[in-house]
This record gives sequence, C-alpha cells and structure tokens, in this order.
Amino acid sequence: MAERSMHLPDAVTGAIVLASGLFVAIEAWNMPRFEERDINPWTIPGIMPGFVGVTLSVLGFLLLARAIVGLLLSTRERPADLSTPGEEEAETAPVLIGTPALAFCVVSGLAFVTLIGHVPFIPLAFVFLLTFMAVFEARSLARSGRKFARSLWIVFYAGAAAVLISLLFRDVFLVQLP
Repeated sequence: MAERSMHLPDAVTGAIVLASGLFVAIEAWNMPRFEERDINPWTIPGIMPGFVGVTLSVLGFLLLARAIVGLLLSTRERPADLSTPGEEEAETAPVLIGTPALAFCVVSGLAFVTLIGHVPFIPLAFVFLLTFMAVFEARSLARSGRKFARSLWIVFYAGAAAVLISLLFRDVFLVQLP
C-alpha cells in the first residue's frame, strides 16, 4: 500500500530532476570551448557540468518512467488474501519519512563535510554511505526473508562505492581527496 503512494512523488521528483539535468546539460553545452586557444577538448570548462547534466537527465528520466509504470500498474488491486511473508513485521520497522528524514540527511551531511580532512576519505565515505543505506532500507530489510544476505550486500555496496568514488576523483577528475 505504501509503495503505491510513492509513485506520484517519484513522478514529480523524476520530472524535476530530468528538467534540471537538461537545463545543466544545455548550459554546459553553451559554455565557451576556447577552440581558438587550441586547448585539449577534455579540459573545456563545460565538460564536467555536461556529464553531470546528462547523468541527471538519464536518472530523472528513469525515475519518471518507473513512477509512471508504477502508477499505471497500481490501478490493479492486490487480493486481500495474498500477503507477503513478514509484511506485518515490515510495517513496524523504523522508517524515516518527512521531517525526520530531512533532519537525518542534514545532520549526517554536515557531519560528513565537517569530518573531511580529519578522517581519511574512504572510511568516512564508507560509514556515511552505510548509514544512509541502512537507515533508508530498514523497512525493505525487515520485509526481506534473507536479512543477513541483504545486510552483507549493503556493506559491500557501501564499501565498493566509497572506493570507486575515491578512484574516480583521484584518477579521472585529478582531485586529491584527504
């Protein structure tokens, strides 16, 4: 039931992210390229904003498409006698919605920014990502029949993302992270 109620907000968010991404990509395309200075095309000012804009556009489109499909499919009612195992337990799992979720995001984001430079980046990013994934996946994790396996995947994803983000910034963007 709660899953259906998220399709409309997801559609609105997807449309906003798609529009924002398109705006950023178009503006990045319009930035000066300094062709008259005969510089390397990978160093032009609009390359990074262009990548971000295209990525936002693709992800916004995917979210919007998923929400629209979900809205169309949610018109079919699920019979009352077909319940998912563990559904009662999942309904009581802690979940952050609205103001508590916003407060959690702000506090953890500020803690992350404050600790950069004092704690090595990879462990800091790992803890930050792991905390986010665990908190916002709590209900899904409680619903799952394989809690331990899902928990291990969350730990793996957080670790892999922390390492890949560090490598991406160091080797592609040439930014040294602490």
